[in-house]
Amino acid sequence: MKVNGIVGDIRQRFVTGWAFDEEIDKPIQLDLYLNNKLIQSTEASINRPDLVKLGIHDKGNCGFQFKLDNRTIRDAKKVKVKYLEKEIPFSRVLKAKVSRSIILKKQKEVQEKKFFFIHIPKTAGTSFKRMLESVFQENKIIPSKSDVIKFNGLYPQLKQLTDFEANRFTNADILIGHYPMIAGRLLGENIEYLTFLRNPVDRAVSNIFHMKRNDPRYTDYTPEQIYNTGHWSYQNLQVRYLCDRTDGISMRFTASHKLAKPAVKLAIENLNNIQFVGITEHFNASIQLLEKLYGWKLGKSLQLNTSGKKYQVSNALLEKIKRDNALEFELYEAAVIYFKKLLKQNNIEL
Repeated sequence: MKVNGIVGDIRQRFVTGWAFDEEIDKPIQLDLYLNNKLIQSTEASINRPDLVKLGIHDKGNCGFQFKLDNRTIRDAKKVKVKYLEKEIPFSRVLKAKVSRSIILKKQKEVQEKKFFFIHIPKTAGTSFKRMLESVFQENKIIPSKSDVIKFNGLYPQLKQLTDFEANRFTNADILIGHYPMIAGRLLGENIEYLTFLRNPVDRAVSNIFHMKRNDPRYTDYTPEQIYNTGHWSYQNLQVRYLCDRTDGISMRFTASHKLAKPAVKLAIENLNNIQFVGITEHFNASIQLLEKLYGWKLGKSLQLNTSGKKYQVSNALLEKIKRDNALEFELYEAAVIYFKKLLKQNNIEL
């Protein structure tokens, strides 16, 4: 038994508060005593959304109210609320202290963590990155804004990143970039991984038009011509980012050779070790989930690095992309299942 709660208010005919047992996942039964006599019992199951917001209780269904129809409370000192034999304390000041201590404890736990956002291209990661940057101190983010400026507005390549001084990773709170999952080792152990995944066809098409807009070599190319160049970023890219598990940090995830079944098996295995998986098609729910997991306030959802229009490609190209990304569809389907599981665990409706 590990009870937490307070009696927050005692009036002539009402006694209210909140209480729960941290060791069981259901509302607890409380007893009200007046002058050391048991006069009423009730279940602490009233919804208290304020407790969820404060990070005190995951679901909020732990409030209680005793309503006395035939009695009048004249001395609050004669009132006791008990869970089994444990008395629930009374104090409005204590409520504030308990709430604040829990919030500070949760904030401290989050502050002590290190995070790695695996930014897979064309998965709404640029929008998400900007929102993340509002949470962390600028000097605690790798790469820093000055790093990005130094590398012509781009993330440093992985090889360049590994050349950074070790103390930068020691002092950092978060690594953000187009780097495979294994790059999290640069931060040390016990890393919290964050990533977004997207429908493979939509991601590949977006990638094609990104290349057309930003690479002068492809300005006059059709989408089919760009895709047929065989660039590694068009085929099973999300699998590549999550399937690399080698003894050393490398760029093997960008290899141009075709991936086989073991790659997606490993990617799905690694996916289940990622603490936050967002889905681009459910961006707002994803942000809500992350805020719930870590107590962050990410603000209004942003829409960055997007052309704002629906891309038109031939059905033949869509079918080809679908065939070439068969492994990635397996990963994406597993990611959606995992995402919905996280939503359910955190009482978030899709």
